[in-house]
Amino acid sequence: MAWMSPGFESPQVQKFRWEGQEFESPRVHHVKRDSRVRRDTIEFSMYYIYLLYSKKNRGLYIGFTENLRRRINEHKRGSVTSTKSRLPLKLIHYEAFLIKQDAKAREEYLKSGYGRRQLKDSLKRLFKKLDIE
Repeated sequence: MAWMSPGFESPQVQKFRWEGQEFESPRVHHVKRDSRVRRDTIEFSMYYIYLLYSKKNRGLYIGFTENLRRRINEHKRGSVTSTKSRLPLKLIHYEAFLIKQDAKAREEYLKSGYGRRQLKDSLKRLFKKLDIE
């Protein structure tokens, strides 16, 4: 870890399980200047795009959130209008970003025809297992 400056603490990792899968989410980095004079804390929020698979109609849903655990639980409870008629749902893919605009741009791209094709190509083994066209 030679690249780390003195006073830099490693990110805290938030772990959670959903449907038997374990996920990790780096949450906060702390950077200290001079501990005798002043402490600066820089927090990095994570932004997520995620892919849900509907077991009911075998369709896909692509979404964006700042809190993946909370959002997936909202989907599972049927609190999300766009997916409540498609329950049960399974989280099959997610991507994390430090910059909100990057996550929103990726979500928009994946919802396009080109993006869906790229997603299906990169997850082709999973899609074959789930029998997704």
